[in-house]
Amino acid sequence: ANTFHLADDTRLLARGIRSIARQEVPNGLTYGHAPTNSHACILPDFSITWVLSLWDHYWQTGRTDLFVEQWPRVQRLLGYFRGEGRGANGLLRYDRRYWLFLDWSTLPKEQTPTLLNLWYIIMLDRLARLAALAGMTGEAVEFERQRDNHAALTDRLLWDAQAGLFRDGLDDAERPLASWSVHSQTAAILANLRPEHHAAMAAARLLPFLQGRELTDPLPSSFWVHYVYEAMVQAGHGREVIDHIRRNYAPMIPSGGAWEIFGWNADRSSTLVWSNSHAWSAHPIKHLAATLGGITQTGAAWRRIRFAPVLDDPQVGRADVTVPTPHGLIRAAWSCTEGQAEVSLDLPDGVQAATVLPGEAPGSAAGSARWRVRVG
Repeated sequence: ANTFHLADDTRLLARGIRSIARQEVPNGLTYGHAPTNSHACILPDFSITWVLSLWDHYWQTGRTDLFVEQWPRVQRLLGYFRGEGRGANGLLRYDRRYWLFLDWSTLPKEQTPTLLNLWYIIMLDRLARLAALAGMTGEAVEFERQRDNHAALTDRLLWDAQAGLFRDGLDDAERPLASWSVHSQTAAILANLRPEHHAAMAAARLLPFLQGRELTDPLPSSFWVHYVYEAMVQAGHGREVIDHIRRNYAPMIPSGGAWEIFGWNADRSSTLVWSNSHAWSAHPIKHLAATLGGITQTGAAWRRIRFAPVLDDPQVGRADVTVPTPHGLIRAAWSCTEGQAEVSLDLPDGVQAATVLPGEAPGSAAGSARWRVRVG
């Protein structure tokens, strides 16, 4: 997603998908990067990420040809999760033969990790959609059944009704862990589990995290924060996302790259060796386009977007954003003066926008549109 806010060329993504697919463990899992001979770099959660990258390719292009090409490889990978990757309770387990990454965080990785199971639910959902789009009706129905069954089991075993939050997992004795991380609540929101509790979950964990308030549960790194931003922009908390980017990414600028973990490299005091060159330095490219620029993709191949710029950040008086799409450039700009904002949106042919602007009824736009709205 970050890359596609710089260029709409999908060839590198397709090459990466094929490269990872060719590095196969006998049980179907992938290696975490390619090319490699690092046999310690087999990650079940990254295997799920590989499948999700097939969805990313479709979402950017509107095409399912790469998914169809990789379908036999997907089937072999799914064999692991349907068999040896499961525990006795039916949920995915921590397979100690492999590296369970999840995030550079203090997330507990006990017998039944909640986050791994939530990613699996999201993967099944995307596979159901891809199969339906590719005309694989029977497979789509089966993926939907597996998604719903796994979601119900995850909810039954890992939802904490008293806290109104998802626990981070179960230990080896099937006892619930006393941990309710930002990660678990974010992934549950993205997986659409317990939708009636989403606002409360965000208020209890995601919003305090973005605001820099102290939390005792595990916190996302600069890698994983992307998903928190995704969920919170969808929930209308774009201004809090901007504030978090400002506080946490701006200090990275003098070092010429992105710290793997927020703050760990700021004074070089860590005893661990971390790189300052990581892909997640690009997160603000996407999320500033979605917040200050107001441009969020809502349809495959960018045929539909949501336009909802954050106009009330006190430290920003204007914004000018361009996003490349398969149809051409989307351009959005605005400037504020004395409580009034002049807003413009220019869309290429083939792109429709749902518009959300202060003081205006929800609307739609195509081509070029201009507004004058009151801010504050």
